[in-house]
Amino acid sequence: MPVQEVVEASTYINTLVERGLQTTKWDDPAWYVVEHKKKYFGIVNLRQMMEYVDGIRSRDLLRAGEIQRNLLIQPLITDPRFTLLSYNRMANEVGGDWYKTLRLHKDLYLIGCFDVAGKNVSGSLVTMSLGTCFTTLELTAYQGESPEKTSSLLNTLIRTVNPLGVFVAAVLLYVDFAAMSVEIHNCGLSPITAFSPKDDKCIQFKNLKPNLPPLGLEEEIKPDPPQKLSITEGLRLTVYSDGLTDMCDIYGERYGEDRTAEFLQNLHYINDEGFTTFIDREIDLWTKDTALADDVTLLEVRFAPASNAEVSLLRQ
Repeated sequence: MPVQEVVEASTYINTLVERGLQTTKWDDPAWYVVEHKKKYFGIVNLRQMMEYVDGIRSRDLLRAGEIQRNLLIQPLITDPRFTLLSYNRMANEVGGDWYKTLRLHKDLYLIGCFDVAGKNVSGSLVTMSLGTCFTTLELTAYQGESPEKTSSLLNTLIRTVNPLGVFVAAVLLYVDFAAMSVEIHNCGLSPITAFSPKDDKCIQFKNLKPNLPPLGLEEEIKPDPPQKLSITEGLRLTVYSDGLTDMCDIYGERYGEDRTAEFLQNLHYINDEGFTTFIDREIDLWTKDTALADDVTLLEVRFAPASNAEVSLLRQ
């Protein structure tokens, strides 16, 4: 039996696989005699080594997915003034979507939804660096001087931690109960949908488009002018990543902006308990056996609900 090479068992297996793929033909099993401390240890072929390497990488990805899911675990928010509902489905074992709630002080929250540039492993690495930034803010009891300075700090942290050219699309919601307002910094993410009940049993909804570049793309960011909404009874803010609009069915048809708008309107009437199930069902019905092209993340901030449930939707 022709032997490709005699190797030491402690040899780095990726080196052998790479060399073997370069020097063997597709139909050549490429047998290797393995020694250990100058004693015969066994015989393997290139395919067996490739399967072994693939198994190692699969286990590494599963472990990385566990680490990233742990990053997504949010502490329970007990503030009766609002409820935060969240949804995340990754397209692969690891991904580049993330969300975070940071209480700056008793009347001020920062709620962020992030979609990093890159998918799978590269996206996950940027997400972990973003998580590290927020963990640092929490451990140092950061309170923030103003929404503008806090967003600028995050922009600087992302530019410092990651290589040049890496950026993060994000929505940063500064919920201020002292001023009863929400300041919105939409840094290149999908438009935000705001729902607000009216006195005539109607619900007004409008889309708030991005007003800032993605975090990390430019040296400085400055909201001019900042987008602000008053906190009113029953106000709801929906934030989502573009994985929702970009998902395709089995024929390659994109979900698109119009279906997304209709879906968000229907989601408005779903209670807290049915939130995740409703989104799962919509994604499954549209994609069926098609893999997601990108991660899907959706957040909804629900302030104290209005008393009237029988309402209709009006676009502003």
